[in-house]
Amino acid sequence: MADRRLDLIKHHLTSGEQAPGVISKYFPNTGVKHFSFNNPKRVNSMTGEGLRTLTTETPIFQQDPDQKVLLYSGQGSHFCAGADLSETYGLTPEGQTARSYLAYSLSLMNTQITKPFISLWKGIVMGGGWAVTQGAHFKVVSESVVMAMPECRIGAVPDMGAAKYLQRSKNIDGLQFALCVGLTGMTLSYVDAVYTGMADLFIPEKDFAE
Repeated sequence: MADRRLDLIKHHLTSGEQAPGVISKYFPNTGVKHFSFNNPKRVNSMTGEGLRTLTTETPIFQQDPDQKVLLYSGQGSHFCAGADLSETYGLTPEGQTARSYLAYSLSLMNTQITKPFISLWKGIVMGGGWAVTQGAHFKVVSESVVMAMPECRIGAVPDMGAAKYLQRSKNIDGLQFALCVGLTGMTLSYVDAVYTGMADLFIPEKDFAE
């Protein structure tokens, strides 16, 4: 699995042209606001453009009485692999700070959503991809889920609130769980995610609506 994580990192840096990052749709008949990560050539990693879309439209969702439910998902086989390393590599300190501010702001916003908030996790759910929707009221996993904080493998420390929400684990000591996940990059299956309380519900992927 460690080799798989390294392969994903290499894939971030070498794969083809960048997609917009996030597809945003609103369905007025149901009141559903749907954000879908859309960067499949890079395992749906978060682009700067995608972060700007999310941080701009999330407050609108929260304030608009016609928008009643927030739904996150990922295009293709994966949810989100965290930051798009091909963008972050080589950023100036100022550029990195600006991008981090967007990511931290989004993570905070998503812990303050007062309307029903659902996240459909499948395939790779790692790093910031895990963090930005850990505040969802209903975190749903499929059998293909692989969750981790792989940034520690490249010398980074899990952030965006990871030290706090990892300690909320169930059926296992919270501090020990947070240290293990945050410092080793260990992976969680869908069974692990539900058992530890990182996810709320398992639904077979064939029942996920695209």
